[in-house]
Amino acid sequence: MIRLAEESDLPQLLELRTEAEEWRASKNVDQWVPAWRERIEKLMTKRVEERKTWIKVDDEGICWTLSFDGPDLDFWTEEDDLDSALYMYKFIVARRCAGQGTEALGWALRCAHSQSKKSLRIDFHINNDRLARYYET
Repeated sequence: MIRLAEESDLPQLLELRTEAEEWRASKNVDQWVPAWRERIEKLMTKRVEERKTWIKVDDEGICWTLSFDGPDLDFWTEEDDLDSALYMYKFIVARRCAGQGTEALGWALRCAHSQSKKSLRIDFHINNDRLARYYET
């Protein structure tokens, strides 16, 4: 089941985030480092409170999460036709659900299309070339 995250989901969302940090570190990916944890926890909490975070839940808990929010103006500009896209942030797939990322991306694309958006823009670390290649395919 895919649904909006609730405040009661925050502990598991934060555990999922820590799991992702550890997994990425094991792959030598310098993204979502523990030094950013406090800032990210506040942002995740805010997005849940603002009802911008979605989760897929199964019998064992959260499989994946993502948030929709406005464009990051540190990266996107007016020249990018900001209103033409839906912006996705904090996409995390539980390791036990590895392989479901494609399902989540398909769901997010359908959300973009249902809002008459031309594209889905995904926030990720600019130096993560491997992830950039994955998203481009």
